[in-house]
Amino acid sequence: MGDFVVQRNDGVASYQLAVVVDDAHSGISDVLRGDDLLASTPRQLQLYEALALSAPVFAHVPLLVEANGQRLAKRHGFFAVAELRLHRVPAERVIGLLASWSGLGNEEAPAGDWVSRFRLEAIPRTPIPVSEELVKRRLGIA
Repeated sequence: MGDFVVQRNDGVASYQLAVVVDDAHSGISDVLRGDDLLASTPRQLQLYEALALSAPVFAHVPLLVEANGQRLAKRHGFFAVAELRLHRVPAERVIGLLASWSGLGNEEAPAGDWVSRFRLEAIPRTPIPVSEELVKRRLGIA
């Protein structure tokens, strides 16, 4: 793995150190992240051990990607919360779309209803292609 930065030149803790200390302080027991952060996990596990902290259980899931395979990011904007609010899309509809992409179901329901249904093994193992047209159609945005 090699050396990695734990404190920046300006004295601020690096992301790796900050996330470990924050999660430990918050009592986080399970971490579910996009697989783009998989490479960070060994560094974080090393920090948990060095700081004598209990490490959470980590799981990584595929990302949402565009048709060209590029990961979907906030900068794309078509799935921004502000736009969804502007179009008055109910939260249950958004959660239902996310649940369907996650292999958990295909219905609208409050977030709390999905907790008992969550199954890590149901989540697809490959990136999930999405498009602006698909999102708008599924969410009822003109």
